[in-house]
Amino acid sequence: MSVPQRHKFGFKAWLPTIGLAFAAFVFNTSEFLPVGLLPNIAESLHETTSQTGLIITVYAWVVALMSLPLTVMTAKLERRKLLLALLLLFAGSHFIVLWADTFVKLMGARICVAFTHSIFWSIMTPLAARTAPFGKQSLGLAAVMGGSIVATVLGVPIGTRLGQEVGWQGSFFIVGIAALIVLVLIYFVLPICQSDRAGSLKSLPVLFRRPPIVQLYLLTVTVVLGQFTAYSFIAPILMNIGGV
Repeated sequence: MSVPQRHKFGFKAWLPTIGLAFAAFVFNTSEFLPVGLLPNIAESLHETTSQTGLIITVYAWVVALMSLPLTVMTAKLERRKLLLALLLLFAGSHFIVLWADTFVKLMGARICVAFTHSIFWSIMTPLAARTAPFGKQSLGLAAVMGGSIVATVLGVPIGTRLGQEVGWQGSFFIVGIAALIVLVLIYFVLPICQSDRAGSLKSLPVLFRRPPIVQLYLLTVTVVLGQFTAYSFIAPILMNIGGV
């Protein structure tokens, strides 16, 4: 399998983009899944809601701190194989949750997911642009990011509902099954993509000398920090204060 001819059009030309969009949906659904299930998880593990909330906080810090080193470490790896390996580890980490009967075990499983998340988004946007049909790179990138947005809007409520029906561990298990399905889809539709201009630690000083990039970093940190500060505990806030 080789990189697709950029002159191809039609539905088949969009299959790699569709596969990546589903992958983005699954990854972000998992990221936000504990938000809606936080009270259920805390009650099941006999922990306080604030203590259980650390599975969200630690997850976020692992992603923030490990994205750069893990991206550099995997910079030379072929992207299709790397993505398939990430999806396999991602799914396995969700299956482990079935045996997570303590806070420590659950935290360990979530840290494993965070490692995959750290690399996933570092390779996802370049892949979306490279595999989109000719002249449709911007639309391909928007479609993949749309999968992430849909996960926030629909994936979290659906995951929360599933957790109420089959238990919070069952909800994580279903996300793992979805990841395996996406893995099969990616295997068949995504072409081989050799690493191209992945960057290195040597390029960081140059990047930090560009004011627009530094401003973008600071804006991203501010927005994401504010979002997660309010969003992480939205379930207990709605239940205990809003009476929902």
